[in-house]
Amino acid sequence: MIKVSFHFGRPVKPNIPIKNLTIVMKPLEAQIRKMFLESQLKADVSVVELVIGEPGQFASGNLNVARTVFEAVPSLQQVRVTWDGLASLWLATFAVLRLGSRSFHARRNGQSSLPEDDDLKAAIKAIEISQLLTKTELREWPAGVPFPTPTPATDEEDQVRRLFLGSLDFILSHERAHLFLGHQATDTVDIMKANEFAADKQAAVWLKGMRQADPNRSAGATPTSEELELEGWALRAGIALIWIALFEHHNGQSSSDHPEISTRFDKVLQIFGLSDDSGASEILSDTIKAWLDRLGDWDLGKDPAKATARAALDEAVWILHSRLAPTGS
Repeated sequence: MIKVSFHFGRPVKPNIPIKNLTIVMKPLEAQIRKMFLESQLKADVSVVELVIGEPGQFASGNLNVARTVFEAVPSLQQVRVTWDGLASLWLATFAVLRLGSRSFHARRNGQSSLPEDDDLKAAIKAIEISQLLTKTELREWPAGVPFPTPTPATDEEDQVRRLFLGSLDFILSHERAHLFLGHQATDTVDIMKANEFAADKQAAVWLKGMRQADPNRSAGATPTSEELELEGWALRAGIALIWIALFEHHNGQSSSDHPEISTRFDKVLQIFGLSDDSGASEILSDTIKAWLDRLGDWDLGKDPAKATARAALDEAVWILHSRLAPTGS
């Protein structure tokens, strides 16, 4: 597998001063709301209100008091998010795309590691800032990361925008699923953990639709258009789960009322039923490893039956478990 092995020095390009993240993310608001409404119509569920606010605006009672909020409010039939949460997800999405793309091309060119350059620094820096946003106000936009815009100027910017909206779709569908399934914020911890699995499953089922991987396709053969769509949605769900892992990692532990992210990862990907040579699995694996263990030994051997994308992702998810699992688990 690809290793990321470099040290950060002084940034070549200065960060860009900003007033706040509301202004940064506001250009995508219309597309976010359109996606949210269309997703509800496809799922054939009752219309839920999407509320986007500032950090601290939703801090009341037992509700989330972090800067990066994504939550369901059963009493109001609302799904609520903060602009900082949206920005954090945007940065994580950019990092996954940049790392996945670089690793994909490096592996196919016979490289075993990614060289140090500004493009790669921007990806790792985006992960770091995505985490910091859970607790810290951001006044400078990281150099090398595109600003959100409804009219991207480059192919990469457009890919980030589409992956961001899709990953956000999974997160918001998860929150909507809590309302759809009748979950309550006052449930016990054990019930709340079970509810998280149920909401993940419902969100994955909604987004997967009837798409299936082709069981008769040989490894390495070109997937059908249906399987490529399946891969795309699995990647979006995986990015959403990586963002959740970033949140938990920055807080130093798994949430007390949420199940371990590694288990959630495994269950969601089982629903998508990806092939062993899944491109989505490869991209997600590279991202987790570059984030948590850049210099790790990820050589699964030369046996193609064992060195699969699925095996690589299993290994990466194990790293998630070992880094985020509560003490004694």
